[in-house]
Amino acid sequence: MSNQPSLFDWCGGANKLPRRKSQSAKIAEYLAAGGTITPLEALEKWGCFRLAARIHELRKAGMSIIEEDVERDGARYAKYFVGGLA
Repeated sequence: MSNQPSLFDWCGGANKLPRRKSQSAKIAEYLAAGGTITPLEALEKWGCFRLAARIHELRKAGMSIIEEDVERDGARYAKYFVGGLA
């Protein structure tokens, strides 16, 4: 069994989880499962224009998210992944 908090922990418990998952909840679930995400991927997957704001919310909720700066074809962007518990 993993020591990772469940999606319910990130979202304030089962009683506070909205019927339809928020962008933050979807991103938290994706990252907790070992995924990495960039702003373009977040836009394509969930229509999320403000990934940095969602990452900020998740960090405030206690999720330890690492940001890596990536440069490709002259463009710079952030890539986020979970690095452990805060």
